[in-house]
Amino acid sequence: MKVSKEVAETMSLKAIPKIKLLKAVAETMSFKAITRITVVKAVAETRSLKAITSIKILKAVSETISLKAITRIKVLKSVAETLDFKAITRITVFKAVAQTISLKANTKIKVLKAVAEPSSLKAITKIKY
Repeated sequence: MKVSKEVAETMSLKAIPKIKLLKAVAETMSFKAITRITVVKAVAETRSLKAITSIKILKAVSETISLKAITRIKVLKSVAETLDFKAITRITVFKAVAQTISLKANTKIKVLKAVAEPSSLKAITKIKY
């Protein structure tokens, strides 16, 4: 029984601050309505400001885009230059590779001849023995 009385008391205690809260909410609601109107006004003002700044931003963007276009052209030119530099180096590398391949081919032929000669010598010596 004591527990249920305490529960009843705490329930009513909880009910009192809830009423106070509701009153406070109602007051702040009207305050919110006033602030909302001022916020809407401020937003309208900032919107026009934003429109001006967005125009300025668009101008700045178009300027930077043209700058980027110029730099891109410069980059393409430098890439073209480096590409033909790479082409030249590639040609020289191919030439060097071709020379080493022919050198290797020559040495391979020499090695094959040297291998063939002692084997033929071995064949001769085998016949002798």
